[in-house]
Amino acid sequence: MVGSLTRYGYCDRLRQMSRLLNRMIAGRLEDAAQTLRQHGAGDACVGAYVQAASSVRRWPISMSVMYRHRGIEGLEEVPGVGPAIARGIEKLLLHHRLLPLGPVASVPTSRAHDERPSLGEELLDVDREYREQSAAGTLPLIAPYRHNPTGNQWLPVLHTRRGPRCYTALYSNTERAHRLGRTRDWVVLYVSDGDAKRQFTVITATHGALRGHRVVAGHERTSRTLERHAA
Repeated sequence: MVGSLTRYGYCDRLRQMSRLLNRMIAGRLEDAAQTLRQHGAGDACVGAYVQAASSVRRWPISMSVMYRHRGIEGLEEVPGVGPAIARGIEKLLLHHRLLPLGPVASVPTSRAHDERPSLGEELLDVDREYREQSAAGTLPLIAPYRHNPTGNQWLPVLHTRRGPRCYTALYSNTERAHRLGRTRDWVVLYVSDGDAKRQFTVITATHGALRGHRVVAGHERTSRTLERHAA
């Protein structure tokens, strides 16, 4: 009888700890939503964090347990927690801080003092996510208008977020990409950050010190810096 009561007490403490941790994470996600709103992020970006915070707060299992047993995929089982927010929760669990949320004006050439990832790193990370999911066949396919006389749905497209920025990624379907045989190498990234909209292309370098590495076209110096950090 005493042993049973002890076990019940232990389970109660675990449930209480799980609730406390999930409430803390939910609070941080709500803070993130407020920060995004203050920086002028769109309603969709802000709403994603609000919805995720609500789901995490009500989730009966500790986010730490979900992550320990199933990693990022476990966190994504929580309704409203997509890949970007799951990575933020992972960062919070491992390093007690969320991914950076403030707007970025340009592609920086070095890592900030607080070791937040630069936009260059972010672009390469979105490129990685797109190519991995494309190879796995998990992305929806669209039928591009150009260079597609049969109207086939062959072009995979990814919609994802990193902090306040919304991304659309897809392989390049330009005449030059077709001519050079790079339609499964060049990845075009459309970035929306509030009212600002930009476009980048990530490619595999074919010469120089970065040959064989993924680089942001036009920002090879930034990519070289990122390679040094990764080494």
